[in-house]
Amino acid sequence: MGVKWQRKILFLALASLLVSVAACSWATPPRPMPTPWSVAAPFRGIYAPDRSKQALIAGRAALKEDNLAAAELYFHQAVAQQRGKPAAHIALEFAMAARARGDLTMALTYARQAVAIAPAWANGWNEYAFILYKQRDYEVGRAAAQKAVALDRRQCWSWYILGQAYQQRGANDEALQAYRKVFLNGGKIAAAGLQAGRIYAAYHQYEDAIAAYQYGLTAAPNNVTLLWNISQAYEGAGWWHDALDTYRHYLAVAPTGPHAEAARLRLRLLSWRR
Repeated sequence: MGVKWQRKILFLALASLLVSVAACSWATPPRPMPTPWSVAAPFRGIYAPDRSKQALIAGRAALKEDNLAAAELYFHQAVAQQRGKPAAHIALEFAMAARARGDLTMALTYARQAVAIAPAWANGWNEYAFILYKQRDYEVGRAAAQKAVALDRRQCWSWYILGQAYQQRGANDEALQAYRKVFLNGGKIAAAGLQAGRIYAAYHQYEDAIAAYQYGLTAAPNNVTLLWNISQAYEGAGWWHDALDTYRHYLAVAPTGPHAEAARLRLRLLSWRR
């Protein structure tokens, strides 16, 4: 083979190589496989907390408008943008919004999702227990409340729910211990003071009852039920002047209240003791 032919073959080989390289450089690169979060996200992008906040706001508005289908859609959109506890926090927000509008069934559904997403988050269990308490499901609520206080001893509503569950079962000593936890943790729950005071009064421990009622009144100063009960406890303890003052306070707050006539009668009778 001559030199001329060898040059031609070499030239053709180089040309073929250049064409192959050019073709590879112009080809569209393969698309990467989508991650699970990008598949789940209705919005574009893998992690977008700002869009999650937008969906949360829209979901709240949908709940207020009773548009449950839209609220559910926005909920899934919001959760898909978050991970772990932030996603559970969104579920908790929806649960609280549903509870505020009186839909306890939907609230319970969202609360269950909150504890499923973040089972070690006390706030989720606290809300779950509170919704169960509102539904009067005391036993299941007690289990949820125990989980909440095991994770965080400062969950005052869970302590109150435990107190209610124990009281329903007649375990008054355990109920009082739970109500004391509410007081010690600074929880402003008037009902805890009321229920603890009633237990003490039933045992004729009037001074303890007065202390419990006073705690309740710090949260609700004009609660007529607390005012009536503490007036009765003052009488039981023999604190006549305090009883007179509190009966007057009761009548000032609720002159036509359920115990108004009885309060006027007690005022007339106690005036003789002064």
